[in-house]
Amino acid sequence: MLVVAFAPVLSACGAEDLSPTAIAEAAEATAASGGMRIALRQTLTLPGAGRLTTTGSGVMDTQRRRSHITLKVTDGPDLVVGAFDQGDLTTEVITDRFAVYTHSPQLRQMLGQGRKWVKVDGAQLNRAAGVDVSALTQPGQDPGQALGQLNAVSGDVETVGEEKIRGVATTHYRATVDLRRYPDLVSEPDRAAARDAIDGLIGRSKASRIPVDVWLDDDGRVRRLAQKLALEVPGGPSAVEQRFDFYDFGTRVRIEIPAASDVTDLTDLVDERGATIGP
Repeated sequence: MLVVAFAPVLSACGAEDLSPTAIAEAAEATAASGGMRIALRQTLTLPGAGRLTTTGSGVMDTQRRRSHITLKVTDGPDLVVGAFDQGDLTTEVITDRFAVYTHSPQLRQMLGQGRKWVKVDGAQLNRAAGVDVSALTQPGQDPGQALGQLNAVSGDVETVGEEKIRGVATTHYRATVDLRRYPDLVSEPDRAAARDAIDGLIGRSKASRIPVDVWLDDDGRVRRLAQKLALEVPGGPSAVEQRFDFYDFGTRVRIEIPAASDVTDLTDLVDERGATIGP
């Protein structure tokens, strides 16, 4: 119903005067699709080392707020890539609301004891004093959150032009997300955790407004979302460029959460050691 309701809004606004509200409605219409497939490209600029690019694909269930993406390093500096066999440069990431599960051959070797996954639960870690959750997870691991942040678009929306994404006609727009508005737009139970996460991101990026590029199809759904974040990390300034493609809307998606016996929970490590984790 959201998709049908939004279509006349897009037509009425026209390509020249799309409003921030229409962008937010497009994000909601996309989420209303339920299951979908995702393609991801992410480039991380490393202090003193160069650019590390990963690409991946997976699925997202917006109703249960879960995603499962497999990422592979496709290009990077020898300083990073040369340390591993090319066959080892694959990472799986599962998000379940605020929890992020990560698996890779390197992590499995480090964990030992038969554990395969590392879990970071933002909702719990945010209650631990001195813990900066944003330092524990890479930006871009949760496509659902990136999509949801489009609800916080503010200011002018620029029309860039008409483009095809995976063979589908779209209109390319450029806008700005006001991160400080985002926590007030999520559901009440998630608001405190969302605010903590956004505060951490703003602290590391030194900016509360993020430029985004959005490609909408004729049904008022987001087909592509791209953004770039500047970050302060140990060793100097860094940057993350992300691009998500959303397609095959309505796909039946079943995402299994790793069994507790296969998981090392960083939340437990913080509780046991009283550690402060941060940048």
